[in-house]
Amino acid sequence: PVTPEALALRRSAFNAATALPGHQSEVFRILAEFVRRGDQRHAAVQAISRIPKYRWDKDQAAPLDTSLLQFARGVPAKQRTRADVRDALGLSGELTTLLPMADAARLRTQIDQLGVRRIVIRPVPHRMKYDRTVIAVQAGKPIEIVFDNVDIMPHNLLFTRPGGMLSVAQAAERMATLPDAFARHFVPESDQVVAATRLLQARQSQRLVFDVPGQTGEYPFVCTFPNHWRTMNGVMHVVDDLQTFLAENPIAEPVPVESRPFVRNWSVADLSGDLDKLGRGRSFVRGKALFAAAACQQCHRVNEVGGNVGPDLGRLDAKVTRKQILQSIIEPSKEIKDKFRSYLLVTDDGRQHTGMILQKTPTQIRLATNPLGKASHKPVEIPVSSIELTKPLPISLMPEKLLNTLSREEILDLVAYVEARGRSDHRLFGRGGGDGRK
Repeated sequence: PVTPEALALRRSAFNAATALPGHQSEVFRILAEFVRRGDQRHAAVQAISRIPKYRWDKDQAAPLDTSLLQFARGVPAKQRTRADVRDALGLSGELTTLLPMADAARLRTQIDQLGVRRIVIRPVPHRMKYDRTVIAVQAGKPIEIVFDNVDIMPHNLLFTRPGGMLSVAQAAERMATLPDAFARHFVPESDQVVAATRLLQARQSQRLVFDVPGQTGEYPFVCTFPNHWRTMNGVMHVVDDLQTFLAENPIAEPVPVESRPFVRNWSVADLSGDLDKLGRGRSFVRGKALFAAAACQQCHRVNEVGGNVGPDLGRLDAKVTRKQILQSIIEPSKEIKDKFRSYLLVTDDGRQHTGMILQKTPTQIRLATNPLGKASHKPVEIPVSSIELTKPLPISLMPEKLLNTLSREEILDLVAYVEARGRSDHRLFGRGGGDGRK
């Protein structure tokens, strides 16, 4: 018999193998064979789930799915709540996304009949969005939601009652001023909350199992870490007849997105010495590409391209130093200009509003409650005479850890691009703005 120590060693080996760069597709095929043989099936299933889906071998999907379903059918119904069965059915459901639509629908029906319906939701790396913005579930039935944080930023997943997202998200945002906000995972006390995960760090996951509300409707889900709710949200359709709903309203499966591997939790001190030596030969091409890849372009403009939630970096003040540029990226909440800060406003009727102040006159304040949202989100106009409290919030709209998947050289190219205000002819770059460095 295999000893517990040997089992633990093999499990560790499986997990380590999934992180080998350039070999994940091969590792998938090897682990799939372990599953089919029933040798360390649960450990192999868990390890496969760690491999990014875009590395999965599509040719292996159907036979692996068949093997997983055969295993689940062989387990007595009362024992199918076991972790190994739940994980097997969960992987089976994920594999259906690689199959033709008709085959996938047939297998998902079988999966639902064998166990609790399971849905995996992940953030899209660097984009502050979920990979699923629409899901559908059966009213009154148990559901298993797995939130797998494949991003470098902290996120949670919280479900609210219909119409409750805004009040819950803004209540969570106000928690930023409380000392125990992180301990409470930015989940406010509210009767509008249906279920919520912890605040998960990079590569952490959590399983939520709960009974779906019996009342049909649209139940929002959202990340309530400050400022994330503005773009990171979706809706759970609670319906009476799930199969009919899905037949009439097909929901596309998320497209696997290749994510960059974690490099380091960079600090300003890690890179300060390199800034002093930053000279000619940086890569404009790479700096510009990283400006988009690191999601800077969502909020900042350079050469008239990008968002306008943050400062226009093409017109950055000449007095801003290289170190200040780096610090503003790594520690965005350390210094926030009033123009780009979020505020909490409490009015005399007890209502609380959070957002960026767009305009302030002697009689009125215009507040953008969702500056990262769609253009259809109109500013709130609040009479100054009704405001009892105005309080700046300490957390920037700009997320942290944006550089943690970049190498040292890539970060220096990005800093050079910002310092150059997006100009390819700047002295920091090689001739023609090309790849002056490797």
